Amino acid sequence: NATILNDYISLTKDATRGCVYMDWSGPLGYMVGLFKFQDVYVVHYIAPLHLPLSLIELDEFRSDLTFLYKWRNYLTESSQLAKLRLVQSKKKYDAISISSPTTPNISPNRSPLLLPVDVYFSPSKTEKKAKTLH
Repeated sequence: NATILNDYISLTKDATRGCVYMDWSGPLGYMVGLFKFQDVYVVHYIAPLHLPLSLIELDEFRSDLTFLYKWRNYLTESSQLAKLRLVQSKKKYDAISISSPTTPNISPNRSPLLLPVDVYFSPSKTEKKAKTLH
């Protein structure tokens, strides 16, 4: 998820947005936020989630549904921003290809240099250690 957020930030040039995701094991799960703070990726626990297994649990499921709708809205906004940046980038490079000479470019496309991502998991009672993802 840190790599996804890193790519999202490099695409949108918006380091203020984070990444919200869920992890599930059967009917139990949790929602977590991942954000960048001073060149460090920090994970923040948002809420526990529970899918109801019986009708008696439906009343408690309301708060979980609220979090799920907020997550959906956040995901929709984030994807719209990413799509907009992709269209803007495509237009920029389309203009370059039109104005370039007709000689074909025989060198392969270069992929951008990706730096390792440091992630700090929070909160925890143990000593915080950086975890480098490649």
